[in-house]
Order: sequence, then structure tokens, then C-alpha cells
Amino acid sequence: RRSIKKVINHHKDILHHLWGRITVKQRDPTRAGGLIRMELRIFFQPSKIAFDLTQSLAPKLKNSPPEVRTDSYLNLKDPAIGLKYRGGRKIELKVRSSRSETGCERWHKSISERLTADGKQHLISVIRQHEKSVQQDLSPHVARCAKLLEPVKRSQITIKLKKERVQGFMDLSALGGPQKKRVMVEQTEVTLNPDSSPSVWRSICVEGYNDHESLVLAIDLIKQEVLKLGHTDSDLQEHIWTMGYPEFVARACDSLATQHTGN
Repeated sequence: RRSIKKVINHHKDILHHLWGRITVKQRDPTRAGGLIRMELRIFFQPSKIAFDLTQSLAPKLKNSPPEVRTDSYLNLKDPAIGLKYRGGRKIELKVRSSRSETGCERWHKSISERLTADGKQHLISVIRQHEKSVQQDLSPHVARCAKLLEPVKRSQITIKLKKERVQGFMDLSALGGPQKKRVMVEQTEVTLNPDSSPSVWRSICVEGYNDHESLVLAIDLIKQEVLKLGHTDSDLQEHIWTMGYPEFVARACDSLATQHTGN
């Protein structure tokens, strides 16, 4: 009974946070075409950085049932454009509208719909249809997305990512941060090329609205815990990447290509 109660309370917290997303979205006059959020995300390989958020700063994440799915990303080599097939035929396009010096990013979900046909030309057509419906400052990014797709074969730039994600909250006040302050946090086990030559990564993301300081503090606390495990500042700089999924996909693909060339 206690474990069931923990799960129920955990989901209540997440629903409360999601309701906050909706109210913020409704008040935000710049919103058009999708959700607007601020996030700070890092990637690292567990084989090089031995850190697990569920074992230290956010143990309650272990009570969260994982969401498992496989997305197919199209590597457009543009850190501000994220295009993927979400779990199958549903296409999703996210556009980054800003990035702070600390790495905090604001993303807009510009397209989210199920495709009715296969083929690159149909995909480009769907993207172009949305070009005029998104807010004005995002339209050039959507147009650029279609343009980047035109000269290449879709199969040449597609990479599968299997994700196993848990979500919850990280209490900053219990860790020496602001009183009664917590942030939404997720940890995702990411496997590139799960069907052949898999490459295993871990991503941690903290999320909030108009609150750069709390997001930066949360990631700083994580890095402090990593140092306590015996890692060095040099390890942090070399092995922890601060970026969104589009930039990670591009950099990881380049890294894999270099490894294959070296072999």
C-alpha cells in the first residue's frame, strides 16, 4: 500500500507541474505552434562518468515507471533544429528560439503530426505547410529544415535512439539551494543504433520557466556529486556535453564516424 501511495503522489506532482506548463503557455504572448519551455540538458557516457541521479540527488525517481520508446532522428547538423520520428510515423519538429551563455535553451514544438504517406518529399511538403502557421521568428528555422532535407537521402541522415526515461523532481532546498525550491528533472538512458553497434549514453535534463539560476544550480550540484566520485574537472570538461538533442545527435554521429574511420 505504501509503494502504491508513493507512485500516486509522484504522478500528482508531475500532473501539477504539467498544469503549470499549460497556464504558463496560455499567459505567454509569444506562444504559437507548440509548447515553450526552458531546459538545461547534459549528456555523458556512464562508462566514462559513473553517475546515476536515481542513486544520489533524486532517489525518488526510482519510484517513477520508465517511459520506453525508440525515436528516429534526422541529423540535420543544426543545433537549433530537432526533427524526428517519435516512436514511429509521428513526425515532430522542435525549434530552438534562444540559448543562454549557461546553456539554458528555449524550445518550441512547431510540428507534431502523424504522416499519411512515406517518402522524403511528403515529409518536406508537411514541413512547408507549417512554415507560415508558426510564429514569425520561427518561420525561417522551419524553412531551413525543409531546405536541409532536400539534397540528401533520408536514410543517410537517420539515426535511431532508444530512450528509457524517468521523470520527477529535484529538491534544491534540501541540497543547500533556495528555500522551498525544486525543479522538474528527468534522466534518460539513451542508446544510439540499438539494433547494431549500440552506443550507450545518459542524459539528465532540468526544466523550468524564466529561472536560469535554479537550472544552473541543479546542474552544478550534479557536477559536484560527480567530483565526489573521484572524477576531475578535466573529466567534466571532456566527457559531459551541455546541449540539446539535435546537437548531441550531430556530435555523437561525428564521433562514431571518427571511430569507424580509425578502425
